[in-house]
Amino acid sequence: MPLSGTLKIVASEVRTLCGHWVESCTVSASPCQDAMVVIRPSGLLVLSGVV
Repeated sequence: MPLSGTLKIVASEVRTLCGHWVESCTVSASPCQDAMVVIRPSGLLVLSGVV
């Protein structure tokens, strides 16, 4: 599926109270097309949104 508009990627890294790092990345192609990927300390990858 071709993406139209401007592609915007925002990445962040946060340290939890337990000392674990949680990394997340949000990818937005348009107001109605975005997805967020979160990498949990347990190694679980969570993907949410519509692309």
